[in-house]
This record gives sequence, C-alpha cells and structure tokens, in this order.
Amino acid sequence: MAKVYYLFFFIYSISFFGYADSNVGFREIHYGEEDGRPLNIAIWYPTTNQQKTVFIGDNVVFNGSEVVPNAIPINDSRKLPLIVVSHGYGGSWQNLSWLAYELAGKGYIIAAPNHPGTTFFNKDINQSRKLWLRPEDLSKTIDI
Repeated sequence: MAKVYYLFFFIYSISFFGYADSNVGFREIHYGEEDGRPLNIAIWYPTTNQQKTVFIGDNVVFNGSEVVPNAIPINDSRKLPLIVVSHGYGGSWQNLSWLAYELAGKGYIIAAPNHPGTTFFNKDINQSRKLWLRPEDLSKTIDI
C-alpha cells in the first residue's frame, strides 16, 4: 500500500512543478485612439510569475483560462515567436482566449485585437463594411 502513496505523491509533484514553471501572463493594451480607430488588444505570453491569477474568456460557449494579469514575461521573450490572431464578425479576443492560452503555454506570444465595429460588444455596420482596415489593425498590433 505504501508504494501506491509514493506513486501518487510522485505524479502529483510532477504535475505541480510543471504547472508552476509555465504560467501564462496576460495584458490588455488600448492603442491607436489618436487615428480614430482605437484597438483593444489582448496579449498572452509565457511567464514564471506566481502572482494571483484571474479567469478570463469564460462564457456559455467557451471555456475560460486562468492567467496572471500584467505579469513580467519570461527573460528570453524577445526570442519567442509571435502569433497574431484575428476574430471574425461578431467575435472578439475573448472567444479566442482558449486558443491563445494553449499557444502561450507552449512558448508563443499571442496578440489579438478586437476589430472595431465587428465584435460581439461593438457591432457597427459602417465600420464592419471597411474590411480593408482589418490588415491595418493587424499591422498596428504587430508594431506594439
């Protein structure tokens, strides 16, 4: 019976220490207000911070994720690959949180802007018709 306890403790220790080293940091940036097309950009990234976590992106359709808000990125974050994610009409970065969280946990930096006029929270038919502005949103996101 003692062997079972040791095995359980060993497995529990591995999962605990693996999680402790691979937290996901998160921050929101408000950008581009000066040009009349403000962007709300969410960024997920690997961190070793052990601060208090918050739950984001949870709703009836999508499972949320536990992230460390405004955490310090890992030391070699300048060498990490960047993935820019763009939502569809009626979507938002919140709907993509599950994907961004998983990718950040694998060592990527994920940036996702909410395109003005085309989100669940902001549907504006005049802005949504201007599809040519979406690549500009992505360029702004990369420039950050």
